[in-house]
Amino acid sequence: MSTLKSASWKFLVVPLVLGLFSCASPRVAQDAPAPVTPGVPVPEGTPVPPTSPPRSITLVVGGTGVASYATVGLLKKLHEEGVEIELIIATGWPAVFALANGFLRSIHDLEWFATRLDRKDFERIGSVDFRRDLDPREALKGIILDSFPQMLISESRTPVVISATNTDLGELDVYGSGEWKEPLLKTASVPGVFRPFLSERGSDWMAGITGLDVREALRRGATHVVAMGAYNDFLSWIVQKEEGNDAVSRRQYASQLRKSNQEAMKQAAYSIDMDLRRAPLDFGAKRAAILAGYREGAKLIRKLREPASSTTAN
Repeated sequence: MSTLKSASWKFLVVPLVLGLFSCASPRVAQDAPAPVTPGVPVPEGTPVPPTSPPRSITLVVGGTGVASYATVGLLKKLHEEGVEIELIIATGWPAVFALANGFLRSIHDLEWFATRLDRKDFERIGSVDFRRDLDPREALKGIILDSFPQMLISESRTPVVISATNTDLGELDVYGSGEWKEPLLKTASVPGVFRPFLSERGSDWMAGITGLDVREALRRGATHVVAMGAYNDFLSWIVQKEEGNDAVSRRQYASQLRKSNQEAMKQAAYSIDMDLRRAPLDFGAKRAAILAGYREGAKLIRKLREPASSTTAN
């Protein structure tokens, strides 16, 4: 008798379990987007997966001051969305984060590294005097040297090009190979932040100053160029500064750099013009800058996923 009851119980449970699975399966299949085969029409009403972003982009970043931390947030969002960056061309303070992105183990390590950096680290870089002999190891003591054991730019997982185009030397130097220390010092040591402009040089050298080096990206054959500039806070700040006797030089520098960046952004497929509205040396705003970059990254992803016919530059 007990054997019969046991068998009856099994006959009741098995159909019940199978019935639950049969009810769940159609719902999963209904919600899932149908596979799309190129050249084959999709029936009306069939869910279609969203358009994927371009397989890879070239990222051009430049800036000075705490707004440059937006580079970290942008890289984080692109990483989360699986957008491959085939090349980063960096000018100014974002070059530090571009190297960290390629040298450190993960995007989380990049964010942790960035939040540990402080004014003293950038002040050491920004106080470099290129008119005398320079030992990069002296100017880069501390967290940057401790975090970057790599010797060469080419050791970065994501290829990096350092464009030292906004220094007071008037030299347009681009580094895609060799050691990274001196190129980083050249590009990140921007006049007007921790040291005055060399006004005695006259204004001729300013004609060659550029910020976002989109030209270098195009020269290398890049197609999907994303340019992000973080100069606005810095440029407004140096023009409004009252101290010093280099007011004319500061205004000329700001005018040339702003003009150069505007022209560069017109050449990029997508552009982001960061305006944090905080003093460039307000390092208490670095997390806000990272978040602002992350949000801009989300906007960028939406643009990248627009159909090609409706996507417009900038």
